[in-house]
Amino acid sequence: MLHVSSSDGFRISVLNKGRNALCKDERDKRFGLRELAPALSEWIVPNYEQTSAQAYLDTVMRSIENSGTLWMLEHAELSTARHDAPSWVPNWAASSNTRLQETIGYRYGPAEPHVRLMDRNVLRLVGLRLGSIRACWELTTSMFDLYHWGRMRTELVTLRESMLQDGVTVESLPMFVFLQIVFFGTKVTREGLDALSTCISRNENPAEYFGFNEWEKIIFLELHRYVLHNTKLYYTNSGDLGNGPLSLLPDDQVCVFLGASMASIIRKVDDYPQYRLVGPCLHRRHDRDPTRSGLYPHDWKSSNDSHLPGKPTEQDIEVIEVDENDTREESRRWDAVYDGKIRDPTLTPEYFRAKGLNIQYFDLV
Repeated sequence: MLHVSSSDGFRISVLNKGRNALCKDERDKRFGLRELAPALSEWIVPNYEQTSAQAYLDTVMRSIENSGTLWMLEHAELSTARHDAPSWVPNWAASSNTRLQETIGYRYGPAEPHVRLMDRNVLRLVGLRLGSIRACWELTTSMFDLYHWGRMRTELVTLRESMLQDGVTVESLPMFVFLQIVFFGTKVTREGLDALSTCISRNENPAEYFGFNEWEKIIFLELHRYVLHNTKLYYTNSGDLGNGPLSLLPDDQVCVFLGASMASIIRKVDDYPQYRLVGPCLHRRHDRDPTRSGLYPHDWKSSNDSHLPGKPTEQDIEVIEVDENDTREESRRWDAVYDGKIRDPTLTPEYFRAKGLNIQYFDLV
């Protein structure tokens, strides 16, 4: 029932965590629900009068309700080959080249999700629209090949020409884009842009020009060749940058839902006030902590330590009894997996609206 490529390390990790799930009924295995075990906090008891698709949808919805987060949406992707489930239901059997997911242990946003199941196919969420995609360009492995600078430079020249044709200003792009890709998460400075411009004009490998050590090269390759390649770089009408799945298109919307740790790409359904979920994205405006973990006002930061500056969050960590003599993580019963949730009860839709943020309702189908 479930087909996962051996190169898909993230999903293999997820499945390994749930392979020892204890099911109350042998029929659960046929429903393929064991792989969802890490996200649930109660026994899987599907309604066996339903079809497997209906039981799966109910289990996904219960997972969203019980986990207190919207991490399931980070696995969902728009599929043209599958019509028996809404776009927000993960299709675990489909192969995916997108590597935008985060580790499960870090999927706890600061705000509680506001979720309502309108009917069996419509999920109403509360969130903030970040912008509309104005243009997008596919990123390939060659763009991140430190050992073949010639190919990397050719790809960058092509990317630059495409951006010029799409009307993106040259003053900050594509040097800014490339710097974001190579030094993901670092502060962009004019000195850095000038240095990178010199590096390219001399036709030198940036890893050598900036003195990358071997460990930094490994990090670069792991985070970029295997994370950002086979994605699309997008540019929004508000001037923001980001990376999303290959299926995204111009005019798609970028939004962040309360309770989700990553921004999402959604697509308007023709003639209906509803959206389809295209998939998760890395949005530059929300790519650094604490903003990546949820929707924060821009004028304050979060800290889990009350002795540090910033607004401390409220912690509600459930104490779990685990055999101290058994240190193997995979041996823990699936409903006893650590589920620490960090929440600030003041981060409500009303709070964000009072801050001037345009919180909206989104109906996903």
